[in-house]
Amino acid sequence: MRLDDDSRPPYQQLADSLRDGIGRGEFPPGSQLPSIAELAERHQVAKGTVQAALRVLRDSGLVVARHGKGVFVRTDANVEEPEVSLSAVVRQVQDLTEHLRRLTERVEELEQASRRQ
Repeated sequence: MRLDDDSRPPYQQLADSLRDGIGRGEFPPGSQLPSIAELAERHQVAKGTVQAALRVLRDSGLVVARHGKGVFVRTDANVEEPEVSLSAVVRQVQDLTEHLRRLTERVEELEQASRRQ
């Protein structure tokens, strides 16, 4: 996965890549995801980026972290209505706000370039 081909934050790109892997069955229900260090090395990102990506998946209810054991894809047996915390919603709003800011800047750059031609 090349994270630099996309304007989204790297952690969001990684979260989407892992979500796709879960959907394709690369990580079936109940399976353990690779460690943070393995994911960081595999995708050539910082461990903090991996942690943020896993937090996105956890907040969306796709995975569950077991202290000292790792992160596991949820199974039907442990799927419950995901608990949406205020901090998760705030993080998502902040992420969307930042993404919108970048898009706005890019549109302004393109409009300026278009006017110069």
